[in-house]
Amino acid sequence: MKNRAALAITVLVIGLVLAVVIVLRPERSATGGPEQAITDMLTASRQGEAQRYFDCFGGRLRETTERSAEDMGAAGFREYLREQGRAIKGYAVTEREERGSKARLRVEFVYEDRNEVQWVTLERERARWKIIRLTPAERVEPPVPYGTKVTPLPQPGTEEEQQPSEQP
Repeated sequence: MKNRAALAITVLVIGLVLAVVIVLRPERSATGGPEQAITDMLTASRQGEAQRYFDCFGGRLRETTERSAEDMGAAGFREYLREQGRAIKGYAVTEREERGSKARLRVEFVYEDRNEVQWVTLERERARWKIIRLTPAERVEPPVPYGTKVTPLPQPGTEEEQQPSEQP
């Protein structure tokens, strides 16, 4: 009888430990790092998926974003997201600082007619990075404008390479 009671208590304790581990484990996420939150935000925006877009943000920034969506109405906010997402042609992270559960990225967003730089502060919530702060966008001139035609360099030994250059 004592063996059965001890066995029942052991099984109960193991079950409770497993339940706690399952409940407290970090979310499984495909995030590769803070940069993934930027990619996720842009993807959700291009697709007009408001809930996925909100999920990229944390803290007060999320609350502010959700309030803006309420003010615009669901359909209006979806269209706003799509327009903003289509306007951005790509992005590059040009600086990265990561300390524990916080990260700060200097992100350069590429538009057809300009580039804009913003510092993005993120915080890891469980296994997922959330955007918690954005600085105002600063317009910068790209070294090569978006859409510039690229031509191949002449190959060694070809006529193009052997032609003398015109010098004043």
